[in-house]
Amino acid sequence: MRSMITRCRRHPAVFAAIIVPVTVAAAGTLGTGAAAVRTGMPRDARPAVINGWLTGVAATSARNAWAAGNTSDTTLSLHWNGTAWTRVPTPNPDHSTGSNSSLAGVTATAARNAWAVGSTGSGPDENSQILLARWTGTAWRTVHVPGAPAQGGLFAVTATSARNAWAVGYSGMIGSAASTLILHWNGRIWKRVASPNRFPGGDNELTAVAATSASNAWAIGFADGPDSDVSLILHWNGTSWTRLPSPPDVGLNSITAISARDAWAAGITTPYPYQTAILHWDGTTWTRVPSPDPTPSSVNIVYGIAATSARDVWAVGDTGLKPMILHWNGTTWAQVPAPCPAVTASCSPSAPARRARPGPWARTAVSGR
Repeated sequence: MRSMITRCRRHPAVFAAIIVPVTVAAAGTLGTGAAAVRTGMPRDARPAVINGWLTGVAATSARNAWAAGNTSDTTLSLHWNGTAWTRVPTPNPDHSTGSNSSLAGVTATAARNAWAVGSTGSGPDENSQILLARWTGTAWRTVHVPGAPAQGGLFAVTATSARNAWAVGYSGMIGSAASTLILHWNGRIWKRVASPNRFPGGDNELTAVAATSASNAWAIGFADGPDSDVSLILHWNGTSWTRLPSPPDVGLNSITAISARDAWAAGITTPYPYQTAILHWDGTTWTRVPSPDPTPSSVNIVYGIAATSARDVWAVGDTGLKPMILHWNGTTWAQVPAPCPAVTASCSPSAPARRARPGPWARTAVSGR
């Protein structure tokens, strides 16, 4: 029996755990079939409700952040300028009948340099192609990738500078022998880099990526095992990608890296009932670290993890319909009070007493009125 990992990976919206519809300032409609879509970001933009999903977020400062995802069948990006979120037009290369385009990940290094990745076509189980777009300060533009596979998709992207970026996903068709896919940006072109597969001939996909330098990067994902999916952990040492042993009975959804000797990966334990699983890399091995399970008798899933230092790491997920926020203070993981979306009346704001810096979390224009 397939685990919940399979369902999560094939529907990237699950990773974000962001409630829809989304309320933002409208900055025009989505374009179709254009390689570049320009936006003026009007000052008098009015709030609008967008029915869609947000699956990736990235920020370079308090005044520059991006969120990416999709509506029912088109790409979607939002920009934060320090005051409000604004919808920014994004390209949709293939918007013919029966096809759709979506963004799964986004990263940024400066106000004029950001990348977004996803796919366009019928979907991961059918015919789809990779989608890669760049923000240059005035518009999102699709980027050609020499030697890109005829079929495939991208799930995540990260960058350490304007000359070093990675994008990961799969090539082929899910369900028909998909292979891991890793692309690298060297400041001039994107190029495919050889990457290991755990089960050649089966489905092998990469769903998250993190990097700290040109010689240190991580990618995680899934591979089809005999009875259920198993985790993939790949590492880049500046020369090649290699596969590291994966802990048994753990499905990984997200990864973050602080240095070559400090990284975190998070997801769930398997099989059901799924509980939180958080792993730490100390430069030598991956070790599971104890983490809270707010509802031990039910599902507790971590979808995303991010770190600012060795003593400040955040993980987000849910316990069924209730949002979950966890914090690492350098010693232990603890639950932090999470805002309760209006559409989830059963959500309880209560959590263990320890409060992690910088204080309570709050929603900001992400739910409908």
